Amino acid sequence: MNLVLFSHQAESYSLPRSDRRHRHIRSILRARVGDVLRAGVINGPVGEILIEQLDDNEIVLAARWQGPAPPPAPVTVLLGHPRPPVLKRLWRDMASLGVEEIRVFSGDLGERSYLTSSAWDDPDLYLQDGLSQGGHTVAPRLLRFARLDEALEEDPDTPEEGRTLRLFGALRSDDGFSLEEMLREVNRSTSVRICVGPERGFADREETLLRGRGYRPVSLGQRILRTETAATLLVGSVCSQEF
Repeated sequence: MNLVLFSHQAESYSLPRSDRRHRHIRSILRARVGDVLRAGVINGPVGEILIEQLDDNEIVLAARWQGPAPPPAPVTVLLGHPRPPVLKRLWRDMASLGVEEIRVFSGDLGERSYLTSSAWDDPDLYLQDGLSQGGHTVAPRLLRFARLDEALEEDPDTPEEGRTLRLFGALRSDDGFSLEEMLREVNRSTSVRICVGPERGFADREETLLRGRGYRPVSLGQRILRTETAATLLVGSVCSQEF
């Protein structure tokens, strides 16, 4: 927990024993009275919290808010719905990387029942874990779609040349970017959209649809990667660049 997060801005907070932040501050951070920790308000400012009281039952904190958090990276991730446990991990990872938006869709080759799985009962929990790990406060927008077609509806029909870069992960492609070429293109762009297929990959129809919307393949080499590995590799590479 690199940032202790709160749902609202206040001058002081009290964390009871049942609060997982209480357990983390005491058992993992091993903090003491007088220690200062980094803190933030979800979709709000960042600052510090001073531990004024700490015991088995309660932690009392005084907050000093310093200013707005850095904005998210201008990156949208279109994600073919993987198995629910994988999706939970990806929400954490994408939030910690600081993406602006996550669009989860059911792929033609995916399992449609995943869209109503228990993973969707409280996605904010996983997003906030990612924010805390990444040390920032602006949560990505999270959207859910029955098909890739719907996830692409918000994209303009004709990409604005030189501004929005559209990419999708591919095992092998004669006309695709290498990771090195992709990063050069990212540095010429002001925003990026990345599409990663579900665990069985894209159907031919979906790849044709992506190409028709201006998405270019990025070659991930000869080895077949897990959805979470491919997504973290692509999105992490993009978010490591300065926009």
